[in-house]
Amino acid sequence: MILGAICVMIYGDSALPSDRFDAGNHRTPNWPRRRHYMAAAILFTAVAIYGSLVPFGFEPLGLREAVEQFWHIPGRSLTAGGRADLAANVLLSVPISYFWLAVLLVDRHSRSRAAVAVPSVVLFCTALAAALEFAQLWFPLRSVGLNDILAQGIGAVIGTGLWLIVGQDITDWIRTLTPSGRRKTYVDWLLQAYLLWLLVSSLRPLDLTISVSKLVRKYRLGRIALVPSSGMESGLSLVCESLKNVALFIPVGMLAATWLTPAERPVRRLSTSVLLGGLVVVAIELGQVLAYSRPAATADVITGTLGVLVGAYLTWKWYIRGPDAPTPPPWSTSVRRACLWLGLAGLYALVLVVVFCAPFEVLDDRREMWARFDGFFYIPFARHSQSSELYMISDILKKVLFFVPFGAALALAAGALSVPPSIRRIVLAGLVVAAAGFATSIEMVQVVLKNHLPDITDTMLYTTGAAIGLFVTARTARPGLAAS
Repeated sequence: MILGAICVMIYGDSALPSDRFDAGNHRTPNWPRRRHYMAAAILFTAVAIYGSLVPFGFEPLGLREAVEQFWHIPGRSLTAGGRADLAANVLLSVPISYFWLAVLLVDRHSRSRAAVAVPSVVLFCTALAAALEFAQLWFPLRSVGLNDILAQGIGAVIGTGLWLIVGQDITDWIRTLTPSGRRKTYVDWLLQAYLLWLLVSSLRPLDLTISVSKLVRKYRLGRIALVPSSGMESGLSLVCESLKNVALFIPVGMLAATWLTPAERPVRRLSTSVLLGGLVVVAIELGQVLAYSRPAATADVITGTLGVLVGAYLTWKWYIRGPDAPTPPPWSTSVRRACLWLGLAGLYALVLVVVFCAPFEVLDDRREMWARFDGFFYIPFARHSQSSELYMISDILKKVLFFVPFGAALALAAGALSVPPSIRRIVLAGLVVAAAGFATSIEMVQVVLKNHLPDITDTMLYTTGAAIGLFVTARTARPGLAAS
């Protein structure tokens, strides 16, 4: 809010996220623009706030006592902490100050504006650091120190200096690589939301560290597997885990094939898409190396890249088979085409069964089975209320998004049928009911399996994901796709 007020004071309405048209050629500049820098600044600020307070072990403390403790921090904490922690706090503030200054100065070359914006951003970042250190007094698991505030202040100076030196030049260079893109569809927004969820869920609880001693300890504990075959289970568990990781990165491959592509060429070459998506896989795995509680393995890079390849190939086929595609052979009737898509949906259904039911260890106690069956009808979302908010959101999104491709395949099966729109809508409604039945059957299988907890909440989430995939695909699929 403070920076928002500064934006308005310096630039008036032009400081808001809406971008000004270029007066020379009457068009909006390519990506990145002010609203993109605003999103990045908010994201990094939110990460800093979350990372400073996690794991949220709150304990009551009076305001007067907190002020007294904070006032005496310099005497006991000025020289505390290692070099790694000092460097981490410097690096934490660099992107925050860089992006907030970009919000204020991108495409603006006035020295007077820079003279006001630079100290404002430095003061804001330093005040944010002081506020977070003060808030940590209510979270005893976090250490409070003046050196953290000073380090983040130094990082703010470095970040603003980087923008003043190379910020606008880097922005202009990136714009030369990002031509005016095609119009985004619902699928594009869903894929971007999925990538954001995947990043958060892969790194939670965001206990990042650059301490060499902690990383060595993590490696010795076996949570960093450099050899693909090390630290991996054998048999069915290995197959299930590999299929799960492949499925997780299929949407990343789809996004890599279409992200920021021009209207005249809406999909990238397969090799370029795999390279771009593979970089995302490697970045996530490197992030898991720095997240102390998260395991990291090179095998995940291999299976994740394979998922990217599958997603990129499916997207390439999606755009190649458009309304101008060749006429199907005479023997290819609409029923056969629908059966093909239903077959693909069935194959993906087997993947879902493996993901949500493995390992298949059957119970031998009938009383426990009946008790688990009764627990299936427990109050929806009651069990989620017993976990943290981040875990709850991550678990809900995971179960919803896994069923989106299943619903999309069902929609393509309905779209392949040569029937009137009114009949197709009835078919789509019937497919939603069928998806709900399949979701319920997965939970019923979990009734007789160990290490699983059947819950009607999961049935609702599975059905919601299938319905989203079905109706979004029905609304956005290209006319000739299902027929081809």
